[in-house]
Amino acid sequence: MKTSLFEQIILIIISVVTLLLKNSLVLDFKLKNDIGEVILVTVLAYSIDILWDTGKAVFIIIEEIQNMNKKK
Repeated sequence: MKTSLFEQIILIIISVVTLLLKNSLVLDFKLKNDIGEVILVTVLAYSIDILWDTGKAVFIIIEEIQNMNKKK
């Protein structure tokens, strides 16, 4: 869970930096917007994957706690 949280923080930082660079007037090259969009979509897809894994882990933990309580 701690690793997942750390990954989410890194992805937020990557997204913010990408948005800043994408809207920057100082940095300008031909495919800047396209590359920025690809990075943002990749970050979104990876974030959804992390959320899926974290959600599965939470439900497994809840299920195990319920099974332990039933045994008592």
